Amino acid sequence: MSVRQAKAVRLVIEAEPALHVDASGSPVDLGSVGQVKHIDTRVLELISPYAIPVIASIAASATGQS
Repeated sequence: MSVRQAKAVRLVIEAEPALHVDASGSPVDLGSVGQVKHIDTRVLELISPYAIPVIASIAASATGQS
């Protein structure tokens, strides 16, 4: 078995802020929590025959905010 060097690739996942309300119906700000709207799977399709994709659950916003 050979050891291969890990490489990072940019995967485009678009999300929108999650909306939540408490028991009284008041909105609750969950911070940087969101719902996935779209995943560009082209990179996953290219590498899946050769590697096991690992997707980080933490990311930056479109403007670079993390």
